[in-house]
Order: sequence, then structure tokens, then C-alpha cells
Amino acid sequence: MDKINDALKDMDVTTKIRVYKKFKALDTDASGNLDLAEFTKGFESVGLSDAEMKAAFDSLDKDKNRTLKKSEFMDILLPSMSDARKAKLKEVFQSADKTGDGVISTADLSKAFAANDPGVKAGSKTLEDVQNEFLNTFEPEGAGKDGKVTFEEFEKYYTPVSQRFASDDEFINMVKASWGL
Repeated sequence: MDKINDALKDMDVTTKIRVYKKFKALDTDASGNLDLAEFTKGFESVGLSDAEMKAAFDSLDKDKNRTLKKSEFMDILLPSMSDARKAKLKEVFQSADKTGDGVISTADLSKAFAANDPGVKAGSKTLEDVQNEFLNTFEPEGAGKDGKVTFEEFEKYYTPVSQRFASDDEFINMVKASWGL
């Protein structure tokens, strides 16, 4: 993805409007979606192998329907996080995954923090309300919504949040505090 992001910068495709226009230009069949062939043709100058191009495409194809919607393509604007930030996120995710099954589910949430939510303690919210709020925050709408937060969904949520913090330490401290670590 970094090579594609660099190519977009070289093309001066750095704003949402310009990314949207790039999407429209790549959508040669005017279907409103990009398939792998359209995506690959649009970025052939980047110099990625077919496997790297497919991996970039797959990372954007969140609903795994083998096409990119405009909203999925817009994620191309999200810069990567540093390795230190990603490592801390992985650590936090694993600590929240109380059942150890590789996803954060409602079972994990009740063990992790939902039962200690101030709204639950005050009786203004149910445990189910807090769990649903959490899942809705991290899970995308659409076909991929299954009531379980994967690490990819967790990382996608925190990527734009990460942009608000100048240093790795500030970001890491915020994430740790948010999860009570």
C-alpha cells in the first residue's frame, strides 16, 4: 500500500475529491466499482508484482466481494501506522480477546470492560447496549458485519485516530488508557 500511496502523491491525488476522481477514471466500465483488472491497470506504473497488486487490492476490499466500492477505495488515503503503534495495537487487541479466538466478541467485551461501564453500573444502559455500541464502532457496515471485531477492523479504526498524535508514545499511552492497561 505504501507504493500505491506514494504513486498517488506523485500524481497529486491527495484529497478526497482527487481520490474520488481517480476512482471514476479507473472505473472504465462505469459500474461504480473497481475490479482487480481496473485497479491493476490504474496503478501499473507503480511497479508492483501481480501478487503485491492483488494484496493491495485485497486489503482495500473489506467486504471481500472482489470489487472495490468508492468507500473502500477512499481508504487508500489512510496512511500506515508506525511499527511501534501497530505492535501496541496488537498487544491491546490480544489482551481484549479474552477467549483467545482471534476476534473480540461480545463474550470478550463483557469480560474486558463492558460490565464496568458507568452507564451499566448506573442502570441507564444494559450490558448488551454497551456491547453493541462497541461493535458498531469497530465493525464496518455491510456484508462483513458479523458481531466480531477482527484485528484488521481494530487497526482500521485506530489508523485515523493515530494521525491525531504526533509521537508514538502519545498514541500508545492513549490506547493503553482507553483499554485500562
